[in-house]
Amino acid sequence: MFHPDFSGRFRLSHLPRLLVPLTACVVVAAWMGPARAGPADTPAGERDEEAQLPDPEAIELTTSDGVAITAIYYGCGEDVRKPATVILVHDLEGSSRKVEPLALSLQRAGYSVISPDLRGHGRSTTQTLPGRGPRTLEPRLLRRPDLQAIAVTSGGRVREQSSLRGDLEAVYGWICRQADRDSRLSADRICVAGVGLGGTLASLWTAADALWPPLASGPQGGHVRALALISPVYATQGVTIGPALQSPAIRGGIPILIAGGKDDRDAERIFAQLKRFRPKEWYEVRPGVDPAAAKEVREPRDASLFFFQYGSTLSGEKLLAEPSTSPAAVIAGFFSQAVSR
Repeated sequence: MFHPDFSGRFRLSHLPRLLVPLTACVVVAAWMGPARAGPADTPAGERDEEAQLPDPEAIELTTSDGVAITAIYYGCGEDVRKPATVILVHDLEGSSRKVEPLALSLQRAGYSVISPDLRGHGRSTTQTLPGRGPRTLEPRLLRRPDLQAIAVTSGGRVREQSSLRGDLEAVYGWICRQADRDSRLSADRICVAGVGLGGTLASLWTAADALWPPLASGPQGGHVRALALISPVYATQGVTIGPALQSPAIRGGIPILIAGGKDDRDAERIFAQLKRFRPKEWYEVRPGVDPAAAKEVREPRDASLFFFQYGSTLSGEKLLAEPSTSPAAVIAGFFSQAVSR
């Protein structure tokens, strides 16, 4: 039974846990608008919902420090106009398989998705350095330099010739090379989603991407249109999101969505830090908090920083895999609004 508070409003704390996902769906509807069925300006009625989507395919990449990276490419349908590309980053001790529910949801929503197995994970377990034999990488043996290398992109002034290209930069380079011959890919309409430590690494790479200086031929970086963090980790194993939070791109330039369960304290901490730099541009949905009192903007489409907290104790990849709590629809709607700005 629902009980109104003294003002006559129904308070979110009186509703069951599933109201947060339902409220999130209302936000998605506000983002997408009545004429949107998918991302990138694809109007309702112009997409064949029964059309066969391309099967996922494995692609092989190599980092500048000799790590053989396997990634899974989920191409969007040929009928999607102005496609957007999502780089999806799994958690520590995870894999591309663990985030496949989100990858498939985004593919169905009209995005192309590239989901790498990060070094030491899944099928990306071999590193070959000049003058040395192959080295086997394992998640439990990765140290701070190994994890930092995942997000690195630097060295020189020309990005295509840079000396330091980590796992995510290898994915980005593949997107750039393929975009000219694959109409389903876009190198300048990129969204990034990361889970757990993958969210931390995604943030660090996004901040580094924005630092590349333009050339006479055009911009080299700053192509990330939106960043989604699911249960992001503030710091672990010597890697911290702190440098990314100091980046102008992360502080106020790029639309950001943070989602997590009720025990994701790091997600709350990161949101609290970021909303100081966007005092009139944040919007949150939490169990037990009246949305009318919690948000700083009247409509979700006016915000650039979002926080969705679910009443579940699940977090990270488990949150994604549970249909009743998965923020996949929220992330798809968020990306749609961001790339259409």
